[in-house]
Amino acid sequence: MRAATPPGASGGVAVAGVVLLALLAACAEPASEPAAGASPYAEFEADLVQPSQPGDAPVAVLVPGGGWVTADRTGLAPLADALAAEGIFVVNTTYRPADAGGDLDSMVADVVCAIRAAARRVADITGESVEVVPIGHSAGAHLAALAALADGEFAVPCADDPVVVAGFVGLAGPYDVARIPEVAYPLFGVSPDAEPDRWAAGNPLTYAASNPALPVLLIHGSADALVPVEFTEQFAEQLSSAGHPVETRIVAAATPGAIFRPPVLGHIIAAWVLAVEAYARAPRAGPASAGRGRLR
Repeated sequence: MRAATPPGASGGVAVAGVVLLALLAACAEPASEPAAGASPYAEFEADLVQPSQPGDAPVAVLVPGGGWVTADRTGLAPLADALAAEGIFVVNTTYRPADAGGDLDSMVADVVCAIRAAARRVADITGESVEVVPIGHSAGAHLAALAALADGEFAVPCADDPVVVAGFVGLAGPYDVARIPEVAYPLFGVSPDAEPDRWAAGNPLTYAASNPALPVLLIHGSADALVPVEFTEQFAEQLSSAGHPVETRIVAAATPGAIFRPPVLGHIIAAWVLAVEAYARAPRAGPASAGRGRLR
C-alpha cells in the first residue's frame, strides 16, 4: 500500500503537556479463567498526547521494545509528540514484561486491552467512535503484530469494548521468534523444543493470513545488528502473499535506536496512519478500506 497524504494531514500541534492516564488494561472480574500466565488485572500508566485540533483524528498506540524483559515507554515520547503534531491522538503505553512477571499471554493481553482503553479514552474526548493503529518498536512490534493479527487468540476480558484496528506499523520487529530462541526465551519461559505449539502461537508469521486486507507498514534500519533486516523482509513477504497491503521501508544506516526517532521517519509514519484511517472511515474510498480487523 502506498501512503498518500490526505488533505490537512500536516495540521495540528501537540497540546502543551502530556496528560498522564492511569489505564486499567485488563478488566473487571472475568467470567472465566484468563489465558494461562495472564492476570485478570493489569494496571499501568500511559501518556496521552492530543493534537491541537482533535476532530476525527485517528488514534496511534505506541508499544515499546525491551527484549520482552523491560518495557520503558519513555523512549517513544518524542515520536508521540511528533505524531500528535501531525494531527493524531497518541497513547504511549506499556505492558508487563518478563522482569515484572509477564509472559506471552499477559504481554499480548496487556497490549490488546491497552488498545481498547486508548480507543475508549479518545472516544470520550471526541464524542465519536475511533479507529486505532498500533505502532510497535522491536519486541513491541512483535507484540503489536500479534494483537493486530491474532484475532482474539490471546483475548482476555478487558474493561473496554472491542475496537477496529485500521492498520499496523512495525519498527525493527523480530517477527519470527523461532529464529532467535535465546533472545525470545523470556517471552515463553520454555524452549521451543519443549513447547513447539506455544512458540508457534507466539509467532506473528503464524497469523500472516489473518485479517488479510489489514494494511501494514514495516520499517527497519539496514544497520540493525540486533534484529537483521531479513526479519522485516520475511514478514512483509508472508503478509503480502496472504493478501495484506504492505509497505516496507528499509532505512539506510539506521540503527534500532534511531529507527523510531521523529527526524528519521516521523512524518512518513504520520502520513501513512492518516491515509489508512481515512480509507477505513470511507469504505468505498480505496483498497485499504477492507483492511479493518476487529480486535476482540
